Parts: sequence; structure tokens; C-alpha cells
Amino acid sequence: MCWKAAHYMDLHDDGGHALSGMNKSLCTDLMQRAVVDCMRVVGVNALDRRFGLEKSYRESIVFPLYDAGNLAMQQRRAWGVMTDPGFTPDLFVDSEPFGFRKSMEGFGVDTDMS
Repeated sequence: MCWKAAHYMDLHDDGGHALSGMNKSLCTDLMQRAVVDCMRVVGVNALDRRFGLEKSYRESIVFPLYDAGNLAMQQRRAWGVMTDPGFTPDLFVDSEPFGFRKSMEGFGVDTDMS
């Protein structure tokens, strides 16, 4: 999914908002599960600084909060694009352009500031 998002962004400068949000959600979840599974294998020694897992654990917990916006913001952006009437998953599969509009900024978020 990382490759697909990067490839799509290379083709379309301002079109990968939903795909990048989906990618961040997937990678965040995968990273946290992988680190916790490794810690389970190592056991109580996973917290020992000699193994480096404690650092990976801290980074996996903090990752949703930084690096291209927090996770909730990325998910709202992805939901906003996916709920647009003109969106179909085939657009990403076929690397077709799909423009991002202010109304897609977040599903369920009032974007009218008047």
C-alpha cells in the first residue's frame, strides 16, 4: 500500500489524500501489532534497553500523533473522499486522478465556517 500511495502521488500531485490516509492507518496498526508481538516473544526482557524493543514500542505508540498529521485527521480525510458520490475504489486501482475538494476534508465535520 505504501508503494501504491507513493506511485499515485507521483502521478497526481494533489490526488492521494484518501490513499495516504488509508496508508497511515494501515501502517500505524501494523507497526503497533508487530512490535507488541515481538515483545511477547521476547517476554519480560523486551523492556531491557539492550534489545531496542522498548524504543520501538515508544515510537509505535507515538507514530499516530505525528508524521503527516494525527491518525484521526488522516482517517477523517480518507472517509471524506470515500463518501464523495464520484469516488469509486477503481480510481485508485487504475491510478486515475481524483481531485480533492474542501468538502472532502472530513466526513461528519462541518466545513462551513460562515
